[in-house]
Amino acid sequence: MRISTLHPVISHTLGPSTSFVGPAITRHSQERDEHVCSTYAAIASSSDLNADESGRTIWMWKQNLSGRLDDQSQKKKTLSLQHQISSLHTCDELPTRLFALSPQSELTVFDSDLAVKNTRPAPQALQNVLKTYCFSRTRDGFWHTYRLEPKDDDSIELTSISGPFRLTGLSFISKATNSEQISLLALSSSHVLLCALTDSPAPEIALLLWDLQYSVLLASHALPIPSTLTQSKDFGLKLNLVAASTTQALLILSAPTADSGPKSGGASLQSSVLVLPFTCPETSTIANAIGRASSGAKWMAETASSSTAALPHDPARTKLLSTMRAAMAKNHGDDDGGGGDGRGAFHHFPWLGRRGPACLSLL
Repeated sequence: MRISTLHPVISHTLGPSTSFVGPAITRHSQERDEHVCSTYAAIASSSDLNADESGRTIWMWKQNLSGRLDDQSQKKKTLSLQHQISSLHTCDELPTRLFALSPQSELTVFDSDLAVKNTRPAPQALQNVLKTYCFSRTRDGFWHTYRLEPKDDDSIELTSISGPFRLTGLSFISKATNSEQISLLALSSSHVLLCALTDSPAPEIALLLWDLQYSVLLASHALPIPSTLTQSKDFGLKLNLVAASTTQALLILSAPTADSGPKSGGASLQSSVLVLPFTCPETSTIANAIGRASSGAKWMAETASSSTAALPHDPARTKLLSTMRAAMAKNHGDDDGGGGDGRGAFHHFPWLGRRGPACLSLL
């Protein structure tokens, strides 16, 4: 396709001295019976801006795609922020919100008409943002796992460490209003502690320690909801995991008190804090994952793709599986009567005896 043969649907003319902070963003929306396209651009410099406005100004244009192109599309709205802008972001889950990030990670949330809704200062005084990723908080239960690693001194790389799998049996999946009934805590680069309410008539608190490198459940524990906490139809129970040490986590449970509600002002909460001791391997190994495929079956939903197509393995996993297959085949041939069960094959893997089982308990 040649660019010269394309006919623009949206076009905005700017002066030759105008430069942009980064790529512009385009959003589509339905306003009554008309299709409207909104374009947002962070301006690094322009003859239309004062020096102190450069790098922190956003321009926005709206174009009615259901009508003809006219001069109305060239009329722009302007928003000037308190901080410099390094990038603009959108999220499909929030179609009426946009995000402006500064080089020091200051964040401004504004709506489709450039009205500022919220701002967040930088968490630390001295820090610089290398790269930004914006993920949607999907509630379909699919768990996607990524790892951020430094590529060199000036950049980082985002890689998927395993294929996605779908969770089931948890309350946050079935209802969007239950989004606060789950909490995650990273224990290592591939181990995550998940805490959520079960989706059952008598819900419990499920504590699940996952190895996401191999998508297996290493340990699990179920807790009853403390009797001191009453679940409300409107507010529900809020869960929050906080790291306490390398072997302990804190689980904060919050729920409205019995006298909270519209008549009493309804802001008071009662909370409980539980200490969760755990043992977690330092790294993910095939030794810890072997034999645990069925341990997470209760919490993993079967998908159509899981039975028809296998997830691709990286070269290291492929080599490991080939070595295991060869060792088991040799062990099978060496057994008297040819009926070996393959257990002797694991003598070829000295690290198997050093596997550190994960455990999870409650104080």
